[in-house]
Amino acid sequence: APIREAVDKAAADCGAEQTFTETYARATVSGAFFGAEFESDVRNVNYYDPSVMDDVCTLYLVSLADYNRCMGMAETLEEDEVLISTVRTKYTEPTFTVRGSDQVYRVKKIVDDFMGSADAAMNFVPSVFVVVSDLERAVMPKAEALLGQHGMGPSLSALAGYSLAGLFAAWAATRTDAFERVASVSGSLWYPGFAEYAADNGPRPGVRRAYFSLGKAEPRTHNRAMRSVLEDTQRVAGAFERAGASTCFELNPGGHFTDEDLRCARAIRWLLSDGHGAHVGAR
Repeated sequence: APIREAVDKAAADCGAEQTFTETYARATVSGAFFGAEFESDVRNVNYYDPSVMDDVCTLYLVSLADYNRCMGMAETLEEDEVLISTVRTKYTEPTFTVRGSDQVYRVKKIVDDFMGSADAAMNFVPSVFVVVSDLERAVMPKAEALLGQHGMGPSLSALAGYSLAGLFAAWAATRTDAFERVASVSGSLWYPGFAEYAADNGPRPGVRRAYFSLGKAEPRTHNRAMRSVLEDTQRVAGAFERAGASTCFELNPGGHFTDEDLRCARAIRWLLSDGHGAHVGAR
């Protein structure tokens, strides 16, 4: 809803007429196909080999629900099936898998251009859209399995972001139970409509810990839209706390671009700790 409202406002401000607006979620990764296997580890792809360049592409994972909604379709998929759409390339394999994963998907059909291929058409490399029955279930277990292969099997899932990525982390917590701990560090929570959205929706039940922080000088900006960032961040943090998440809010010295790495490290350390949440006015 906040994204759509922002698009509507931008169109109205410049006097543009909208003919079609739609939003959808996707996971994006670059790599190369070796037959039906997609290799996303850049260490295993020799980009200097001219023969490999024909197989390099950007892979987009899209949920079936979003595909049907955006395209006005009523396709169905079993858990081990996918739909595939391509830009500047062809896919002829009967199956699809990510190298290193035990999951092998059957390609149910090759579909016509997906609406998301508009921005993909501007990419230099070819693009492959893979429609899965459940985007979260398709991504998270595979990521955890790949980490496990390198001796890094996760004991918990967390998502942290800075600035606009901090806004994304807070938004993601309202949309999925995949991350039990989230951090919005100097997050762009001033984004029009987001504080109201968070207050109305709150985080998903699976979110147990949430960290928010700002620089003390961030509200003192010439940008009118951003001046409310302190109040908006406090409203979002309050919504998470009321929903039962152990919540921490901190004010740090400086502005938006002060000690970004240290602030992120502080946030992640708090997420990994087992202490109780606390609202901190300053430090």
